[in-house]
Amino acid sequence: MSLYDILEIALYLSPVTLIFGIGIGLYYYRHITSVYKLLIVYFVFGLLTDLISRLLDALYGNNLLIIPIYGLIELIIFSWMYYRYLLKDKRYILFPLMIISFVIIVMDIIHVAGQSPEQFQSYGMVIGDISIIIYTFLFYGNVLNEKEQKAHVYMSLNATLLLFFSVNLLLYLPINLLVNINSEVKFYFWAINLVITIMFYSFLIYLIWKNGRNPKLLYSG
Repeated sequence: MSLYDILEIALYLSPVTLIFGIGIGLYYYRHITSVYKLLIVYFVFGLLTDLISRLLDALYGNNLLIIPIYGLIELIIFSWMYYRYLLKDKRYILFPLMIISFVIIVMDIIHVAGQSPEQFQSYGMVIGDISIIIYTFLFYGNVLNEKEQKAHVYMSLNATLLLFFSVNLLLYLPINLLVNINSEVKFYFWAINLVITIMFYSFLIYLIWKNGRNPKLLYSG
C-alpha cells in the first residue's frame, strides 16, 4: 500500500471522527459544561465544511475558498468561547481583536472568491490562528495571576488549542506557495495537515468524554 493509498483512506477518517465527536457530545450533553458544548458546534461546522469542500472539489476542481472560510468559522467559535466563558475579565482586549480579525478575514474571503487556483493568495487561516493563539496566552496569564480559581478545569483544552493552532499556523504560512508547486510536496503538506487535524479532533473528543464522565467538574459557565 502506497502513501497515496493511505492518504485516500485517511481522508475518510476526518468526517468519521467528527461524526463520532458529535455523537459523544450529544450523549454526554447534559453532563458537560457550556465550553464543551461549544465544541459540539465546532464539530458540526467542521463536518459541514468537510462535506462542502469535497463537493466543490468534485464539481469545480477547486475548493481553496474553503480555507479562509473555515478560518473565519474557527475564529468565531473560539472567540466566543474565550469571550463568553474563559476570559470574561479580558473582554476589553478580546472585543477589538475579534472585530479586527473578523473584518480582515471577511475581506480576504471576498478577495479570494474571485481568484483562480493559480492566483490563490490568502491569509485568512493565518489571521484566525494568530488570534486564537493570543487567546490561549491570555488564558495562561489569568492562571498565573490566579484570576480564575477554576481555570485548571480547562488547562488541557487551552494547551490543546495552543499546540494545534501553533502548528496549524506554521503549516498555513506557506500555503500561497504550496498550492502552485509540484504535487509531491503538496501531498506531504496535506497529509501532515490531515493527520494533525484528526489527532486534534480526537483529543477534543477525549476531553468531552472526560468532562461528561466526571459531573463533579461541571459548573456554571
